[in-house]
Amino acid sequence: MRNWFDGSSRPSSPSRNRARKMWYSALPNLTNYKQEVKEVFLRLFQRHIPATFTIFERSNCQHKRPASYILIMAAVGGLFCSVPGSAEVARSMYNDARRLSLATYNTRRPEYGAGPTAEDKFVIVKTFLLTGLYGLCSGDKRSYEFVEACYADLTGAVLEYAEMFQNSELADDRIAQLLEALLILDSYRVIIMIRPPLSPWCALESVTECSGLGTKLTKLLSRINMGNDSDEEAPSLAVLAAIAPHVWSAMYPRQNAYAGDNVLVEAITVGQSNFAEIACERWLSTHVSGEPEASHLAVYHMMNILLHANVILLQSFAHSPPGSLARDPQRSIMAREVLRWTEDRHHSIAHWHAEQLMSVIETAVAHRMTDQHHNSARFARNQPIPDTQESPHVPYAVYFAALVLWCGGVMHEPSLTTSELRAPIVRGERVLLLHKIHVAQLLARALGGIT
Repeated sequence: MRNWFDGSSRPSSPSRNRARKMWYSALPNLTNYKQEVKEVFLRLFQRHIPATFTIFERSNCQHKRPASYILIMAAVGGLFCSVPGSAEVARSMYNDARRLSLATYNTRRPEYGAGPTAEDKFVIVKTFLLTGLYGLCSGDKRSYEFVEACYADLTGAVLEYAEMFQNSELADDRIAQLLEALLILDSYRVIIMIRPPLSPWCALESVTECSGLGTKLTKLLSRINMGNDSDEEAPSLAVLAAIAPHVWSAMYPRQNAYAGDNVLVEAITVGQSNFAEIACERWLSTHVSGEPEASHLAVYHMMNILLHANVILLQSFAHSPPGSLARDPQRSIMAREVLRWTEDRHHSIAHWHAEQLMSVIETAVAHRMTDQHHNSARFARNQPIPDTQESPHVPYAVYFAALVLWCGGVMHEPSLTTSELRAPIVRGERVLLLHKIHVAQLLARALGGIT
């Protein structure tokens, strides 16, 4: 391919006067995009992402940022833009940022002069974090599956950054923020992708062992190990996200996986769901700083739903054609599994958590709409407008909760009318359409197709 692009005609032998490392086309740069568009996307990024991932706060942007980091931040921020065509621009920025970051990291070509410093490697780690986050928020299947490949480079970059760790207050705070971000991103694999955790945060083990007493990192590790979130300085979502590996080991299985309708669910589960439930309840009960945020409660309820429902099975059942073989419990194993689930206690528990999740998010959306109305009045009076943010995982939680409520009604309460059966679908669709993040619109469209 390189020979074809280099030569005007077929060469007699491979060209040797070209650079050893080159792409099939020129590397992208920041000048390919309008400055106004980048500034808008970056402002959206700072409004929404640091509320969940504190590692991306403005105070951590003291170093000169490379083009790959700026582009991936703008790409993630562009997913929260409601202007038509913004998702396509964000996808182009994501592809350019991915190419630049891979060229810098995998070829070990220094982009910062003499060689990469600890600050440079910290930026590379954050770039790979955002690459994975974009794949989850974009709704693009190719980017979504690329999250798997991103984890290898992310883990390697974390290891390289840990090797350059120097014991200082600034470095300790950054390691704590990095550990928090890795825990949350890894929990997304469990509650969003429904895949086993890869635990990239284990690459920081050598650093966490030498952390001094009383530091932010030590406090975070103490809260995670104890499951106690009573300290206001401890990031609440990171403490909850640390439970995700235990949730995966105790996740609700397929009842008929071993060809027996009477097999106990607990008998074919690797872990014990009781332990994961106790850990979640401990996190909720020790939250003394008031009611947890709605986005944190969404993760809490989603974890409990996964312990009592097979959402992948429910998704396949919900998107099957109405009246087809897949909906008939007499002829379909999938429909029979769903029917057995609705007759079990696990359905009641999953239904309660799904209902609570929908109520919490509906209340949060209502408050946000009220704040937007007040912000319009503030804007008319030239007063400062407070930011309202969205969390990347909330649309997925609403989507899965709607599936649990709908499947329970279809199989457990056949006497309901068509409009009553579609109530959970309409409810979830309405909540998703009030979110600006791009994947929420796609999930709302998917819910709308369920009949």
